[in-house]
Amino acid sequence: MRRVCTFVAASVLALGFLAGATGGRALAAAGFDSTYQFESAFLTLAPGDTGTFAAFFANTGTAAWVKGSSSQVNLAVCDTSKVFCNVPSINSWLSTIAYASHSKDVVGPGDFSPFSYNVRVPAGQPSGTYRFSGDLVLAATGERIHPEGYYQELSVQGVTTTLGVSPAFDQSDDNDTSSAIPGNGQHTYTFTTTFTGTLSFAVLPSANVQRNADGTFGFCDKNQDRKADGVGSGNVLFTAVNGISVPPSAILVNQAIPATGRMTVTIDSATRNESARIVAWQDGYSRILGQRHIARQRCRVCADQRGGGEWSVGSAVILQCISESGDQGTGEQHYP
Repeated sequence: MRRVCTFVAASVLALGFLAGATGGRALAAAGFDSTYQFESAFLTLAPGDTGTFAAFFANTGTAAWVKGSSSQVNLAVCDTSKVFCNVPSINSWLSTIAYASHSKDVVGPGDFSPFSYNVRVPAGQPSGTYRFSGDLVLAATGERIHPEGYYQELSVQGVTTTLGVSPAFDQSDDNDTSSAIPGNGQHTYTFTTTFTGTLSFAVLPSANVQRNADGTFGFCDKNQDRKADGVGSGNVLFTAVNGISVPPSAILVNQAIPATGRMTVTIDSATRNESARIVAWQDGYSRILGQRHIARQRCRVCADQRGGGEWSVGSAVILQCISESGDQGTGEQHYP
């Protein structure tokens, strides 16, 4: 039965799964020899995807390769130098030191067999190219049969997650106020995202939010408490989510994202001459901006227009906080 190995850490992959090379170059096992024939194509996968590598070797020795016996042959894990094989890996396929054995139960002299193994890219795996190095060894002793420096490569391409809103950040809407909330001054924003799970929403004074040159968003923090100022303040309130009425509130936490990735939030106000922005985000803490600083250890402090300070979502975590660079996670609403 084939095993599917899930990558554990990028650093381990980049170092050829080596935690301490102990298996040096051994002499060829007597009676055993092999010749590399061909291999399957290199893979390009996204996080969560699974693929298969296969390498074909011919038995050019005098002894048969018999699975489950002292003459079984394995495709061993080697380090990136291709000098050390049978190196321990925190990943495990056939074992912690071998990718696979020959697929055929018996591979006689002159015959050939594939050595196949599966890989799975975990969620969050960094984009990059990862190399799998190996060579054939006698399973019972770890002796290399015919060092040839086999390797295959996997290219991991991250999934781009976006969060946008319509009307967008650079658009302003002027709306009538309602005599009471909810009323005829209600206005609906449409958010689209490739996130799954939930989104949270909050109303902030328009002057407290700015869009930075790199596409991220900055939030005023005049008292330097590392929280965005004015979250949930003012008189603009949410009245509905996805067309379903909710108790009027300036903050909505953990609202389920539909399978379509499209969400609507409706707002209203009974106060004239007020300008507000609607902010949507998703973060690991499931906290609103004003209760806990989002991903605070991963955000940076920068100067604001008044010479004080504000925290700004860094581009490396923009997907988890507000919006992807180039997309808008905030919209502006005016009640003249």
